[in-house]
Amino acid sequence: MTTDECKRIIGQNYKDIYRFVLYLAGNSAVAEDLTQEIFLSAWTNAENFKEQSSIKTWIYRIAYNKFIDFTRKSNRQISLLQKYEESCVKGSEDLNPFSKVLAEEESLCLYKAMHKLDEPGYTVILLHYIQGLTFREIAGILDKPEGTIKWQINQTMKKLKELLAE
Repeated sequence: MTTDECKRIIGQNYKDIYRFVLYLAGNSAVAEDLTQEIFLSAWTNAENFKEQSSIKTWIYRIAYNKFIDFTRKSNRQISLLQKYEESCVKGSEDLNPFSKVLAEEESLCLYKAMHKLDEPGYTVILLHYIQGLTFREIAGILDKPEGTIKWQINQTMKKLKELLAE
């Protein structure tokens, strides 16, 4: 892979990978550091890319594995409530006070329910509904069959609905 090809690939995927890692890590400084590590790893291991999946899927897989490694090393818990507070303030600035309170309450309930999901369930919901990836792309990232991903998303959504009903 040439330097120009690598630059093009980084340019096309940097924002999406950063956003994915930011959602997982909940911390912009960590997301920036991990994103740099992800692309450095992709660059240095470009010869290992076998074109069995898209380059985007390959980079997402590297990103997911780097994040898992990071969480194992740091042994820290991610606070969804902290992410909620940050995103809630940014996302509700244009609403009237009553609508703002309702939106914040609904978001808080959703984030509390998501916090109760297991890590694999949270990850597939994040990849599919927030990152907008297809089942096939998620399957490539998590190294699972596409049918398993569909089933896992379905089961996680049922669990999320149960949690929200409580």
